[in-house]
Amino acid sequence: MTDAVGRKLERGMEGLRIAALGPLRAWRGERQLDTGPAQQRAVLTSLTLRRGQVASAHELMQDVWGSDAPASAHVAVRNHVSRLRTSSGPWTVPGCAPDCGRRPGGWR
Repeated sequence: MTDAVGRKLERGMEGLRIAALGPLRAWRGERQLDTGPAQQRAVLTSLTLRRGQVASAHELMQDVWGSDAPASAHVAVRNHVSRLRTSSGPWTVPGCAPDCGRRPGGWR
């Protein structure tokens, strides 16, 4: 299956829509999803803008904190990604293993 501009969709992502102009919002089907706290939304925005490309933890840290990343930033990024992809509920991708967003070198 492809999106509106012909890009191939990851398995299970057909019903997921993300609006990144204005406040970040996301839906699965007609249900609006909780995008989480500000830093988690920043991680989701970064991944959305890189759609189909791998984003390393360092790139996500730069996008969220810039050059002022705290020592705990790497752990925080991993936690935010984990909450987005493994939480029970509407963010879970049907039929996909919990590591479906993980790729060598980062996430997509």
